Amino acid sequence: KRPQNVESCIVYNKNENKINYVYKTPYGYETKLLDVKVQNNNIAENYNDDLPHEAITNFVNGSDSGISILYGEAGTGKTSYIRHLIDQNPQREFFWMDQSAFYEMNSAEFIEFLCDMKNAVVILEDCEMILRSRENESNSVLSSILNLSDGILGDSLNIKFICTFNTSLRNIDSALLRKGRLKMQYEFGKLSKEKVEHLFKKLDIKDEPKEMALCEVYNYLQQNKVSDDKNKQKRIGF
Repeated sequence: KRPQNVESCIVYNKNENKINYVYKTPYGYETKLLDVKVQNNNIAENYNDDLPHEAITNFVNGSDSGISILYGEAGTGKTSYIRHLIDQNPQREFFWMDQSAFYEMNSAEFIEFLCDMKNAVVILEDCEMILRSRENESNSVLSSILNLSDGILGDSLNIKFICTFNTSLRNIDSALLRKGRLKMQYEFGKLSKEKVEHLFKKLDIKDEPKEMALCEVYNYLQQNKVSDDKNKQKRIGF
């Protein structure tokens, strides 16, 4: 047990609204702590009721390695949801890798770097290229992710991968979907008419609601203003 005077000097740093950006330097791999936009993302309002938010949160805070897949058309709220996860789980370290880092994941140097990321949550956005099916060609990067999430390394490191992409699940390698390895999968779709109706009332939009992507709802007034301006210009020109 630490002496009380020592304990009082310790500062526990919580990475609130922060994410570690992973990048390569001439000396190896490093991380830089970046701000994540604070977002008041009301899950009940902005997502359909089938979103397994509690299960995803349990996955993020769990002790086991694994993969969660969040997919769906662009603009359906995947990135906004990840921002919310980061905001709501400041005790967990999140790491973000761009596509240039994806293809380094099978190198010994990168594996060594990952050894310092035990219990971390790794965000791989727009990663359909590295998760594609291996039926017609080899994919060593995918093999590395599978080993890190469900192999001997996965047992030791307990790294959790959250993979997002816009393509259909049919184009993803079936090995990712194996029970035990895949902890969660969810397709972000258009908001139901009922959800859109609620947001329209909140945003004081008088038009008739219909099923829409999340970004379409929040940009509705601006998009329709642009459309109206164009129509006015056409009428003036006529």
